[in-house]
Amino acid sequence: MKLDITTLNYQASEKLKEIVTKKVMKLERYFDEDIAAKVLMKREKDTEKLELTIFLKGSVLRAEVAGDNMYNNIDEVLPKIERQIHKHKTKLQKRIKSVDDSMLFVLDKVDEKEEKVVKKKELYLKPMSEDEALMEMDLVGHDFYIFLNEKTDKINVLYRRKGSGVGNIEVSYN
Repeated sequence: MKLDITTLNYQASEKLKEIVTKKVMKLERYFDEDIAAKVLMKREKDTEKLELTIFLKGSVLRAEVAGDNMYNNIDEVLPKIERQIHKHKTKLQKRIKSVDDSMLFVLDKVDEKEEKVVKKKELYLKPMSEDEALMEMDLVGHDFYIFLNEKTDKINVLYRRKGSGVGNIEVSYN
């Protein structure tokens, strides 16, 4: 597992980084291949937040915990991410035979200025079907999902409609 530990408005000790690395590396047992994980430790006002993001082929798993101390936060975030891993694997086993059919990597970049853009995401798209994109949207737990349609080679946005159902916006550009 490739682990990236980042801090924002927070000074992490070497001991804390070692503990975080040791505990997050235990998640390797769930995966066959080498994956990337990102830990973001940050302080917002009087709260310490820890975000753990795991980048898999085809999806992104993310958990966030806020509390008084980072040592407790790492212990709280691991069960959350383990539940997501289990949910992800069972859904894939039911709906897809191989995880390699789709790919979306989301890299979170948090900007310190609250007046402007507070969060930026960078998307790497691989062609997939609407059904695969719908499954990925369910897995990441969002109300929308951006993907490259394998049939039309156009960028599409799936979104949950307020009433019921799912909508699809297909983007055309010059």
